[in-house]
Amino acid sequence: MGLGRKALRRVSWRKGTNKKLPSRLVAVRVRPVRRDSWRAEPHPELCLLAEWPRGAPEPTKY
Repeated sequence: MGLGRKALRRVSWRKGTNKKLPSRLVAVRVRPVRRDSWRAEPHPELCLLAEWPRGAPEPTKY
C-alpha cells in the first residue's frame, strides 16, 4: 500500500473464459523472512503480485 495507486497497472487476462478480464495489479520484489538464520545467504527475491480492484480501500488478492 506504500507504493500508492500510481504503481498500479491495468492488465487484461483470460483464464477459463472466452472474454478478457481486466484487473489492476501491482508487482513488487520481496525477500521472504524465515526463521532460519543459520543460512549463509539470504533467501532469493520473489515477485509479489497484488490485485487492487477499483473502489476497494486496499488490495484484495496477493
